[in-house]
Parts: sequence; C-alpha cells; structure tokens
Amino acid sequence: MEIYQLAYFIALARQGSASKAAQQLYVSRQALSKGVHKLEQEIGMPLFASSNNQFEITDFGRQLYAEAEPIVEAFNQFSSRYAGFGERREGSAVKVTAVSGALLTLGNQLIAEFFEANPDLKLSLEVASTDTALDLVRAGDAAVALVGSSSRYLDEFTSICLVRTGSWLNVPRDNPLSAKSTIHIEDLDKQPMVTFGEHDHLHRRFMEACSQKNVRPEITTISDANLVISVAKPKKALFFDFPAGIRGEAREMNDERATGEERVADEDRITLPLELSDDDDEVIGTFIVRRRNVQLPAPAATFWKWLVNALSSSDSPGEGASPLERSIER
Repeated sequence: MEIYQLAYFIALARQGSASKAAQQLYVSRQALSKGVHKLEQEIGMPLFASSNNQFEITDFGRQLYAEAEPIVEAFNQFSSRYAGFGERREGSAVKVTAVSGALLTLGNQLIAEFFEANPDLKLSLEVASTDTALDLVRAGDAAVALVGSSSRYLDEFTSICLVRTGSWLNVPRDNPLSAKSTIHIEDLDKQPMVTFGEHDHLHRRFMEACSQKNVRPEITTISDANLVISVAKPKKALFFDFPAGIRGEAREMNDERATGEERVADEDRITLPLELSDDDDEVIGTFIVRRRNVQLPAPAATFWKWLVNALSSSDSPGEGASPLERSIER
C-alpha cells in the first residue's frame, strides 16, 4: 500500500466522480482508477459501488476514509514543507528533459508564454532520446520529462497526455500507399522505412505491432532525428512524421482531433495516419512525465500545472483543479 493510493481513494470519495477526482489531483482518469483498484485488491475489500460513472463509498470504505484522511493530510503538509527545499534556497530552476519530437508538438511559442507568465523561474532543458529522458527522471536528475510515447510504456510514472498525436507516416507520392486514407500495419510488409531505433518508443511500439501481425518492413535506423529525412528521401522510404495540424499547434489538436482527411501535401510526399493499435484505451502522443509518489519541487510543479492547463483536453485536468503543489499524485 502506497500513499498515492490513499490520496486517490480520498479524492474519489470526496468527489464521487473519477473525472473530478483526477482533475483535482492532476492525473489521468485511468491512473486514478488503477490506483484505487490496486488498493481494493491489496485490502481485499470493495471501497466503492459504482453506477452511471458515480462512485458511492461502501461502509468499509468509510471506515478506511476516517483513518486514511489524517495520514494523507499529514503527508501533504510534510511534503509541501520540505519538497524542493534546497532548490528553493538556491533559486527557482526547473530541470526538464525533452525529446525533440515532443517539443515540436508543443511549439516554441508555448514555452515562451510560460516564461512570460512566470518571469522569475529558470528552465534547465536537456534534449535527449525517450529512454534517456525517462532514465533522467527515474534518477532524479530531471524533475519532469516531455516525451513522445504510448500510454502502455508509462505505468511506472505519473504521466498526462498533453497532445494526442496518434501515429503518422510520411509516404512518397509514387508509392501505392499514398492513395490510402489510412495505413494499416499489414500494408507495410517489405516497405522501406527509416526510424529512430529502439530507444524511441514509437519505433518500439511499431516493431511490436509488426511482430504481432508477422509483418517485416525493411528498416533503417538513424539515431539523429535531423538525418532521418535526408536518408529517407533518396531511398523513397517511409518515416514517422506529424501532419501540419500537430506541428506547434497542440492546443488546436486537442480541440479538433486529426483525421485521415488532414493530409499534409508537398511536392512529392504525403503524410497519412497509421493505425498502430486495436486497443481503444491506448494513447499515443506527447506526455509530461514525473516520478510517481514523489512530490515535485515548487518550480517544477508550477511548470507541470501550467502546461497541463494550457493544453487541457478531455483527458487532462482543466480549470478549477486544486493546486498541484497540494496534491499527492501517482
């Protein structure tokens, strides 16, 4: 049993709604539901009866609530007092690591707006591969990571999807696949492709999907993102890309989901959606990530809350949520 599970339980008991409880804690509904379910499994007793997306606490749940509430409140007060104490004394620096593709979906203007809203904060930004960025967060060398990933790879972290990008392929117009509205994994057998390699989560998820379907594209891996296009074009190879609606227009993307009709046209190539997963619960996109069950220092908490509010969507907390600094998250 962990403190974040009790915090999730208390928030759900107070709100009676998973959506409202997730908004209060700045976590996804899925993470909150998993945390409460895990707590019920560990205790061996049901804590809620649910009906029409409303949660009514059980008699045993009320007993647990009475004992757990002061524990969580005491932890909140302790964590708020001491989390990031050294950093507050040394200066308001936000240590962030990010993948270049994730930054592309957010756009330079969004980061500039953050600094305009928070002129006293400093940002230490390190660009890295997805695996390296997550390793830095695990080790505590970065407070927050901005990564492109799949929700299935982030269970060990607290994460929120800022931008649902889905998966897209850039295809030569003289390739028969360019006539399709949506590309499926089965279409890619023996197709030439250039990707970022195993340290990139989209590549990893793609290879898993290919293995499940017994599909074998002709893969060339390039670790330098700047070289992917220059290598792919002479080979007339496919590569992962974003349509224009995603590049630096994250807030609009969250309001108007990309469809197969949103093709990106240029002289000799086209960007098309790739149907990568049959799992309706899987989310592929740009995530903000932090260590689970560890309170963020105040500057990093400000950065986290500001980005989530700026890019609020149906799966992200919106206005009116309680301050992140006062919540306990997974």
